[in-house]
Amino acid sequence: MSPSRFYRQAYGAVTDFTFYRKIFTQPLTLTLTFLLYLSAHAALISTAASGYHDLPELLKIMRWAQVNFPLLEIKNNQLTLAAEQPLVKKHFGPRIYTFVFDTTGGHLPVEQWNPPAVLFTRDQLYVVYEGGAQSWRWPTQLEIGQKEIAELEQLVRWAYYPIYYATAFLSGLLFKTIQALFLTFFATSAVLRQGVRLPFKDCFTISLYALTPAVVIDLALMITGQTVPYFVLIYLATAVIYTYLAAQRCVVIE
Repeated sequence: MSPSRFYRQAYGAVTDFTFYRKIFTQPLTLTLTFLLYLSAHAALISTAASGYHDLPELLKIMRWAQVNFPLLEIKNNQLTLAAEQPLVKKHFGPRIYTFVFDTTGGHLPVEQWNPPAVLFTRDQLYVVYEGGAQSWRWPTQLEIGQKEIAELEQLVRWAYYPIYYATAFLSGLLFKTIQALFLTFFATSAVLRQGVRLPFKDCFTISLYALTPAVVIDLALMITGQTVPYFVLIYLATAVIYTYLAAQRCVVIE
């Protein structure tokens, strides 16, 4: 599959349901190659969008942290601070980021901090974001001060794009495969309603290509930097509708 063929197929998967008749019986290797192309292009676009929208703000926060963060000393997997606590710092920009330093054990529950927020406690680092929170235990020994944050800023400048792209590509490859497997159920249901049985390979091909419109919408939002509430439902609904209608078109004789 050449790049030009990929672009033609991606365009057909979005704009023409009769296109699916041409590809649903193709060899699985071609379908998997389309998946690789789709994941690679999606990762490239999301990396560029993140670099444009998110990286400048991240670097600003890191420069701000060099001046506003206290010295963080970690020994025996525990954080100590030479400052009055709890210490709350806020970075004001397009979004307000809250940084809470409290090793006394008397801090508010993590869920009570408005996201995005980062909570430095004696035993763990918490990151609060929309929809949840993650935590990591401190390493055995580490010191984080102005010099270390400045070095990290320089590292982020040159490592951000390759690391982001690699992560986006591999995670996209995995999740798109899982999503296509999930959509196969709807493709199978659509053809069974017409009294037809298709091999799993064919249903998977239909489902994977039918995922393309949802991916395109997702990338469009990334490029514009817009967020849509409950977008995951729109994403899934688009993929399900395309899968069902495409599968029907493949077996219905007109």
